[in-house]
Amino acid sequence: MFKNYLKVAVRNILRHKVYSFINIMGLAVGMACCILILLWIQDEMSYDRFHENADDIYRVIQNINFADHSTTWAITQGPLGPSLKEGFPEIINAARMRHEDFLTLTYNNKMFDETGFMVDGSIFEMFSFCLIRGDCATALSDPHSIVLSEELAEKYFGDENSIGKTITLNQKYDFKVTGVLGNIPRNSSIRPNLLIPFIFGREVGWTVDRWDNSFIQTFVQLKKNIPYQKVVQKISGYLFDKPTIEKDSRLDLQPLKKIHLYSNYDFDIAHGDITYVIIFFFVSVFILLIACINYMNLATARSAHRAREVGMRKVVGAFKADIIRQFLGESILLSLLALFFAVLLMEILLPSFNDLAEKELSANIFGSLKIIGGLLSISLFVGILSGSYPAIFLSAFQPVRILRGPLQLATKGSTFRKILIAIQFSLTIILMICTATAYQQLRYTQNKKLGYDREFMFCIGIRGKVWEKVEAVKNELLSHPNILKVTTCSA
Repeated sequence: MFKNYLKVAVRNILRHKVYSFINIMGLAVGMACCILILLWIQDEMSYDRFHENADDIYRVIQNINFADHSTTWAITQGPLGPSLKEGFPEIINAARMRHEDFLTLTYNNKMFDETGFMVDGSIFEMFSFCLIRGDCATALSDPHSIVLSEELAEKYFGDENSIGKTITLNQKYDFKVTGVLGNIPRNSSIRPNLLIPFIFGREVGWTVDRWDNSFIQTFVQLKKNIPYQKVVQKISGYLFDKPTIEKDSRLDLQPLKKIHLYSNYDFDIAHGDITYVIIFFFVSVFILLIACINYMNLATARSAHRAREVGMRKVVGAFKADIIRQFLGESILLSLLALFFAVLLMEILLPSFNDLAEKELSANIFGSLKIIGGLLSISLFVGILSGSYPAIFLSAFQPVRILRGPLQLATKGSTFRKILIAIQFSLTIILMICTATAYQQLRYTQNKKLGYDREFMFCIGIRGKVWEKVEAVKNELLSHPNILKVTTCSA
């Protein structure tokens, strides 16, 4: 019967072109929106999973009870990482990191402000950051060695081999380039543009070896298959007998894979938020439900046009299950056709969606069996969900009532359709209200009066030797006829 069902389904699609177009495009738009949102969710959930040791790497955080409040810090003390590695056999490696925003690099006549990290050399042992030039084992062994990203190496040295070249930091310290980082995946919480040895901090007066200051992020790597909760129990009170300022601080471990979405901590760099992932997941589900309910309502509203077909099939021996299979099959066929148009819509809308979401999402549909399987699963789910009620509704028709005369639809079916319509409009209104609220919030942040005119104010970072002559710089700027006022601040 499959051939017969397929032939009837194709005939119905071609015979009722407008109805079929509305159904297919309704499902296609819903599926395209859902796929785009799921691509965003998948990207958010994939952060830091490319590291080979991702399952065993944890960030050390502090839960601190102050006199008037409690908080969690993403930063810890300088000696903590090496001390934990030495004191607990479950911890096989440790690495310290400090993000630096104000680093001025100078080479020949090129001078730029950069951001980077000061790190321990063990970062290359723990994380899957690869050097395309240089040796991971020795790249950061010297306090005055520096590792640049491929982009920075090209920016300062062009086509020259950057290894062994000397570059000046903050117009004061000379560093030798000992490595060039390969491209780091987008979905990395840690994106170093340049790396400087952590031990260089001693030269500039950092509290590298002191317990009385929290200023770095500490990462540890545990042995395989050791539950990190057991390690937390051991290290929780580790700081109690240390000369720290935070007298009531308990250590905890945060899995590397959770840093991007579960890090609402003080002194942390910007990350994502699991709340938004959950919200957008439900938005995608709502949109799919609206599209499916739209299909159900259209199918049941036109049920009278298929009633005689159902009656004749039952008269010649079709069972209820046969009718259900037929109409579910038609629904799945329409859903597969809708998937084709959904993929086209997604490809058209993806660049605009990337601009909106500030992402670089891509969907290589035919290059991944996982993506193909996921899209087909969505299509199958939509087909079964949207076709289930119409199939059950139509299969319940009695041949005697159908063939006797005009079909009178049951009040029960009409009531259920009214419920579906109410749900559909409710979900639509909810999404419209949420969209309007988000738009108003965005407009508020863009237009809020902050007490000064942002349109004609410029902020210029000055560092190094320029700061020593800041008064001369101010006077020079004020001599320009189009500059009214100049001031400076430290933060």
